[in-house]
Amino acid sequence: MKVKECAKCPKSGNVMYRVKIDATKNWFFLCKDCTNIEKDNNKFYIYGGTWKGYQ
Repeated sequence: MKVKECAKCPKSGNVMYRVKIDATKNWFFLCKDCTNIEKDNNKFYIYGGTWKGYQ
């Protein structure tokens, strides 16, 4: 099983969400909690897919 770390908090997991959260064209992997915070409060938020490390 593969694991990634969240780009915003110290959590790691086998399911992360690929998102854009700023004006740059960079993608970040965020945990579910951080993704929900960014989705509700960030005008730059763009969802780019779900990474699953258990496949």
